[in-house]
Amino acid sequence: MTRRPKVLTLFGSFDELLNSGRYTSREDWWIFLASGVALEGDGRVSHDLQALLPAERVDVAWFRDVAPVGLAFPRRPKVDGSPLSLGCVAGKGKTPTTEEVAYPFIVRESEDRMLIEFSANGPAPELQRSIVVALGDLLLWR
Repeated sequence: MTRRPKVLTLFGSFDELLNSGRYTSREDWWIFLASGVALEGDGRVSHDLQALLPAERVDVAWFRDVAPVGLAFPRRPKVDGSPLSLGCVAGKGKTPTTEEVAYPFIVRESEDRMLIEFSANGPAPELQRSIVVALGDLLLWR
């Protein structure tokens, strides 16, 4: 029998993981699609994907085209609903009391831009940036 690791989820929650995740060694993160993602507290911190990626065109149409492969959707879904909103979880490393740490976040469209949103309570700005860079690395698969 395989033992499931304990997961410490910080700054939000999620119901279940929807795929087996994608790993990026550039920032050492696993990125998963998840259902029922809720961010802790009322405030949110948003990062514009366009500002952080070297791609010439990072908009909703581009994201809809690359996300199914880049984020390993379990099956090729239609990502044409509007507005687009995806629950995700970034997983990494171990702490003294758990085997994995998970940070829920939301990827959503806003006026033809793609935003990555975290709880205003955390994680720390450098961890947010690291997660966004990891997500971008996965989306730049072409």
